[in-house]
Amino acid sequence: MASMHRAARATLFAASLALAAAGAQAQTGTDGQMQAGIDLYKTGNYESALLEFEGALLADPTGFTVLYYLGLTLYKLERWTEAGQRLEAFLAKGGASISDVTAKEVDKLLASVAMLTGEIVVSSSVPGATVYVDGMTAPSGTAVVNKGEHQVEVRASGHQAFLQTVEVKGGDTVTVEAVLLAHGVTPVVEPEPEPPPPPPLPPPLSSKKIPPAAFWSAVGLTGALFVATTVTGSLALVKNSEYAKLDASDDWKPLRSSLVDLAVATDVLLGATIALAAATVVMIFFTELDPEKDDPETTLSFSPLLFSPGIALFLSYH
Repeated sequence: MASMHRAARATLFAASLALAAAGAQAQTGTDGQMQAGIDLYKTGNYESALLEFEGALLADPTGFTVLYYLGLTLYKLERWTEAGQRLEAFLAKGGASISDVTAKEVDKLLASVAMLTGEIVVSSSVPGATVYVDGMTAPSGTAVVNKGEHQVEVRASGHQAFLQTVEVKGGDTVTVEAVLLAHGVTPVVEPEPEPPPPPPLPPPLSSKKIPPAAFWSAVGLTGALFVATTVTGSLALVKNSEYAKLDASDDWKPLRSSLVDLAVATDVLLGATIALAAATVVMIFFTELDPEKDDPETTLSFSPLLFSPGIALFLSYH
């Protein structure tokens, strides 16, 4: 698009030189109006130049050179649709009389105009309806317009007017389908669809990081150590009772060695059981034992159990 504009500016500069040369040959009458238009164009007074060129066209409708000047002036005024129409008419009327250089300049300008204008195509539900674009009739339902916003209106006898604003981009074609309602008919407004419900929120992440399997494994291991401690302790008590019944003449060394081994094993197992039991109690507060509860409450209760050879505490979780 930028290269197109640069080419158009270069073409306009070349055209300005041609205008200056043409001005040197301008005479009186129609040529006098042409000369006045050329002088005004060169000073940048395009509105006044346009009036002079239009006057020259009225004075000599068969002339085609003035169409070239009109196209250049309308392009400067950013009335690109009209500029394109005048330049196309210039090529059509001039034909072989137009030099190759001028014809190429006009072709470049028309290519630029094509990127600065667009087309609106209107179809109506009522045959024979009148189409207006920006207040001007479009007999065929088609209008070439400058890029930008435009008002489309469609009217038909016995029907309500159809109005729509459309945005036209350079080089594009916008299609409008006008549905005209008879007088007294209320248009049906389609209700806007309700927005879809928001997706369900993900379940809150638990702050407890230890999986239940690890906790229950610790509970099981604690129980196993407790049983082993109980067994070794009981055996140690039995050996100690047998050791106490020995006479001085009996062989007490094997029995005492066995008693010492059992006592050491019981102490080690008891220490491991207590340490693991304490760790298991701590793990309760970091283990999600009931994932269906949003905010599980942990209740600990301790119940004394009597067993041989001593007393232990039973821990329950609920």
